[in-house]
Amino acid sequence: MIDDRKERHMGIAPTASGYGEIHILWVSPGASCDGDAESLSHVSPPSVEDVISEANSGLPKIRLHSTMPVHEADGDSTNAFHRAARGELGPFLLVVEGPIPGGRIGDEGSRTSMGTDPGEPSTSTEWIDRLAPRAWAVVAAGACATHGDTHTMADNSTGCRRLADRLGGDFRSAGDLPIVTVPGNPIGPDDLGKTLLWVVHRAAGQAVPLSPDDRRRPARLLGRAVGEQHPNGALAAAADFERMRAVADAILYEGYLLYPYRKSSPKNRVRWQFGVLAPRSWVESHGPVAPTVAGSAESWRQQTECLLEASHDARDVTVHVRVRFLQLQAKSVERREVDGRYEPVESLEVDGTTHLAFDEAVPRESDIAVDLADLLDADRAFAVWVPGGEEVEQLGDGSGRVIRRRRPVSAMTTLRAQRIDTPVTTYRLRVSTENTGPAITPDTSRNEALRHSLIATHTFLGGCGLEFHSLIEPAEWAAPYARACHNIHTFPVLAGDSGTRDLMLSSPILLYDHPRIAPESPGDLHDAAEIDEILSLRTLTLTDEEKREARATDPRAAEILDRVEGMPQEVMARLHGAVRSLRPDPTAEKTTEGGV
Repeated sequence: MIDDRKERHMGIAPTASGYGEIHILWVSPGASCDGDAESLSHVSPPSVEDVISEANSGLPKIRLHSTMPVHEADGDSTNAFHRAARGELGPFLLVVEGPIPGGRIGDEGSRTSMGTDPGEPSTSTEWIDRLAPRAWAVVAAGACATHGDTHTMADNSTGCRRLADRLGGDFRSAGDLPIVTVPGNPIGPDDLGKTLLWVVHRAAGQAVPLSPDDRRRPARLLGRAVGEQHPNGALAAAADFERMRAVADAILYEGYLLYPYRKSSPKNRVRWQFGVLAPRSWVESHGPVAPTVAGSAESWRQQTECLLEASHDARDVTVHVRVRFLQLQAKSVERREVDGRYEPVESLEVDGTTHLAFDEAVPRESDIAVDLADLLDADRAFAVWVPGGEEVEQLGDGSGRVIRRRRPVSAMTTLRAQRIDTPVTTYRLRVSTENTGPAITPDTSRNEALRHSLIATHTFLGGCGLEFHSLIEPAEWAAPYARACHNIHTFPVLAGDSGTRDLMLSSPILLYDHPRIAPESPGDLHDAAEIDEILSLRTLTLTDEEKREARATDPRAAEILDRVEGMPQEVMARLHGAVRSLRPDPTAEKTTEGGV
């Protein structure tokens, strides 16, 4: 929580959990620098429209102000800019886009006007001077605001400067933050969106602190562009990771919904058994968790350690990590009463379709790419964070609605590498992911704790200029180092095509090297402990009423039913069995020609 003394002048008192309403004041001092504001229209979900329209319930209420302030005598006494300058607006973020003009009205140099005050127009620079000290956070958006770009070159007649030069290098906002800089020309949409959302969540008391790097960038949020050093690196890394997706998705949804795929089945009343990273306070309140490799234990962290061999100098090797998990989504069903109120119900039939209250999940993933040299004997931490949200679906005749709600989930993934003394250039790489969400009380139910958790958490590892060593069947010289790798609630195996060593999959479910989905399998049935043929045949024996309930339980159950019911006979026949290879028995005695 922020020091209360820094916030009393802001017109709204802090609460134990942070602020419930945040204002954003967007200032563009001129020089036609508005590409960063435009980039926000391309941000990944949640979109700007969703945030402003409060469709994302995990966020505080957001109020965006980007209109030009006017003099109060013009009749607009409630103008947000004037109110903020007087300390009456409440907590607000000041976003500055573009270079900062150095001139004043009547002077030489560049200046831009933003409304009028008695006597003369007000400049954008004067507004920045008035607003910045009262802002909960100040964000410099884009190359021009962060380091000046071409506008600040020597002998430039505009006299423009970067924002840090105007406010001072030791500037601290009312929220006790330095200037948050997000460079780019224009900024990558997700970099800007992610940074603004983090600042909003931080003001709301929902996000962990992030120390800026030496350029005031929230480096843990932005990480490093995958292709920043290696041409086509982003495309290559994405294509490589796609080779693991089929197996990884089977892990992601293992046990998601078990046969007979109905909500009423006892099997589906206790779900989410693998890779659960819950809030640390809740986990530890139930006793210590043994740091074993088993991923079926609920914990607050996972740790992967593996061996990688570098083909180049560490400065020319990029490590690429993708953290994947499910975010729980609570689906509730509400019936509309005669007086217009909505009442929660377990099920509701509308236009012949049954709707059931049931927990769903949304797949999430976060990518990190970093030079191997930057990981040597030093921790590099990166935020893994997804916002909460809410969607409302009105049902047919207006007699009810379905509401899907998600809580914000935050984690931190930390990377570290260590050179080990081996015949070839080898490193031990550690990837640790831990839940860093707000503490929840020990008496919180498991179902509620899961709403704050990363579920089915697993990790892809790859990169440029490196290969991995198997921890199951390492080379003879690597065996002692493989045994020394300490894996907690997850275990890494070689992935991709057999014989390759450029990918690893760290899974909470123990696998063998180069796992793959059987080519005969027509689709995931969410239960690897059963045989596809048996599950498919059992699914066909469900009664019409059972199938109706299964379809109402979850869209994935409906997909399974459609797939099994439409399965051609020849596909079903392939599920009966397959011989992968026929090899001679090496122990059989050889017989002479004509022998028995």
